[in-house]
Amino acid sequence: MNKKQLASKLMLIGGLVEILLGILHFIWPFQLIKTGEYVHLSADYMNLLFLSSLSIGLCLSAFGLLSIYFSKRLLFDERSAWIYGISQGLIWEIRTLLELILPVKIPLLFISNPTILILPLAFLLGLLFLVPLWTVKENFMHSEKK
Repeated sequence: MNKKQLASKLMLIGGLVEILLGILHFIWPFQLIKTGEYVHLSADYMNLLFLSSLSIGLCLSAFGLLSIYFSKRLLFDERSAWIYGISQGLIWEIRTLLELILPVKIPLLFISNPTILILPLAFLLGLLFLVPLWTVKENFMHSEKK
């Protein structure tokens, strides 16, 4: 397996992880509203919680599908696939920094301290996109139109 094939496979895995995270964002608010302070939220605040979570779930699912699509396009040296993958990696690394600044401190699903899972997951997901794509950058940096 060459570097480009490896980068494609890892982008595919990243896309599948993003879809899984999207699905979790569709599920967790239904569990969360039954616990702690959330039981006492007004309907308006509850709607905001659902809207935010479902919107994030939609975005993650869309990004996951795009990652899967672009993982295949990467094999054909399409520069847009490389740019997309690098942007996904950067987004996940920024998400890692945001977790350091604003750690999630409320229990989610089966995790009492979600930061211990979110922090390494976001960091590794970013690396999953960035490292292999960085190793094949020469294929895309000097191409005019691909």
